[in-house]
Amino acid sequence: MKFQTVVLALIAAILVACGGGNIAVKTPLQGQITVGSEREAQRASRALLEKIDNSQAEIERVDRQIATALGETKRAEREALQKQKAELQGIVRENLKEFLSFAPKFKAQGWELAAFDDARYFFYTNRFKDLAPTGQAPG
Repeated sequence: MKFQTVVLALIAAILVACGGGNIAVKTPLQGQITVGSEREAQRASRALLEKIDNSQAEIERVDRQIATALGETKRAEREALQKQKAELQGIVRENLKEFLSFAPKFKAQGWELAAFDDARYFFYTNRFKDLAPTGQAPG
């Protein structure tokens, strides 16, 4: 009887420990997912950062197009490009906010971000203080 109690307590402790490692994150391609390992979390982090990078590259491309759309005849094109740029900036901010809220949960599990991702987390928390979750210290 005592052995059964010990085994049940041990199983319960294992289930609690294993269940505590799941972190919810919204990735650009998969939507809302739950990651249960450091490797999965690093992949989710990488997906968010790649989406940010791709959107930033698109913003730079749009900026170059805006610079060449000069004159009255190009006003409609400029306005469309400025609208596209604003939408892209919204996507970047949304993904940054997700990344900045995800990284502290990731670290709280004792998991490590990839070195470059960790450096970017530090940079973004200092650059975009309004997007960082409240009560989180950078780095």
